[in-house]
Amino acid sequence: MKDSVQRLLGLLGIVSLLSLTIFAFFRFRAEPTTIVPTQQENVAALEIVAQDQNSPLPTLIPPTEPPPTATDPSVPTLLPTPVVTPIPLAQPPIIPVSPQSQPYTIISHDGRVISAISNDGTNQRALLDVQTQTALFVRNDGEAWGKVSPNGKQVALILTSALLPREAQREPLKFSLWLLDLATSDLKLLVEDAVDPAWAPDSAKIAYMGPTGGLWLANVATGEAHEIYAVDRTRGDSFVGDISWAPDSQRLVFLDKVFRQYATLMVMNSNDRTSAKPLTSPDTQWPYLPQWSPDGNKIMFITWTKSTVLSDRFFYSLWLTNPDGTEQTQLTSDMDTLGGAWSPDSRWIAFTSVPTFEAPEAYWDLWIINSAGTELKRVTANSDKKIDVSSLNWSPDGTQIIYGIEFNSVAVISLSSSEQLNLSIKATDFVITP
Repeated sequence: MKDSVQRLLGLLGIVSLLSLTIFAFFRFRAEPTTIVPTQQENVAALEIVAQDQNSPLPTLIPPTEPPPTATDPSVPTLLPTPVVTPIPLAQPPIIPVSPQSQPYTIISHDGRVISAISNDGTNQRALLDVQTQTALFVRNDGEAWGKVSPNGKQVALILTSALLPREAQREPLKFSLWLLDLATSDLKLLVEDAVDPAWAPDSAKIAYMGPTGGLWLANVATGEAHEIYAVDRTRGDSFVGDISWAPDSQRLVFLDKVFRQYATLMVMNSNDRTSAKPLTSPDTQWPYLPQWSPDGNKIMFITWTKSTVLSDRFFYSLWLTNPDGTEQTQLTSDMDTLGGAWSPDSRWIAFTSVPTFEAPEAYWDLWIINSAGTELKRVTANSDKKIDVSSLNWSPDGTQIIYGIEFNSVAVISLSSSEQLNLSIKATDFVITP
């Protein structure tokens, strides 16, 4: 009995010891043990930190070359825009001309009424209320609406029976060529389906773009018309434009265009359909607004030309060529040109242009240059940013230049005194009588 009790007590001790071991194991796993360092350990740690703080820092060796700057390869670096010294206004007299101007008449229209006014601002009068008197409309889309005959007796008008906004047109407008007698205001139809009229210097015939898109010729006295140059319609939307006569009333210069693709400068004899000859290549140039000089020696035109300052810039520059296409000479550079006109003596060319590099925002001004390209003169300086020179012409005696302002007014400037007269007319365009 005594031995049984002893064995039982020994077994209970073993169980108790095992329970305590298991309890201690799970308790220390659930709660991390915090070790508290002794005072000696704290002092030793502080000494180590102090030694580290007193140790010298390692010496840094700078790189021999700066690190490369990150760039986006898809965005090219833009070259700075050059800044040039503005060309000052020419002092009067701008060119050597007489201070006295011979009288002439300026004819304009406001979209409905065709009016006339003398160059000194007097004798303003209505010539024809087109819509009221004829139920027709003057062409008013920025293209040529009329031309005065060289003898000063008639105006070739481009009229249409329906002038609707572009978005309202279901079919292209059809234009006709009419003649307005300046002495009687009588109006008569010359030919149907005609635009871009150009009077021959003898006032006996008119060249124009006809119904086929080619170059047509109409006899003013009889109204008889025929095509003298046919365009190649297989190339697309082909047509002629910008027609100008030589002073001999025989030769013409014009453009053979393919809409939004290219244009070729052509010259031909109006009496010989086989004489048409290209003066420019459609692969290298985009000419427009050719004009034969009054003396017949040169043809002026404007074309797309590479900048002399920036290799990636192009400008519409003024050029001259001989009538046979030789000696093509550039007159202007690094300034966009809108239009030009020969002086009556063929010595000067007036043109409108933007001197691009003079200022961040440049504006259209009136300029003249001699036919040799050696004298460039600034006639206006629109620093007020309100004037745009839109069209221009010379007075018949060459003493004045007439130009449009913002497509709603006309000004006359004297080349002897630089005095400017703003005419009291609201005009979209104008023509000059001899």
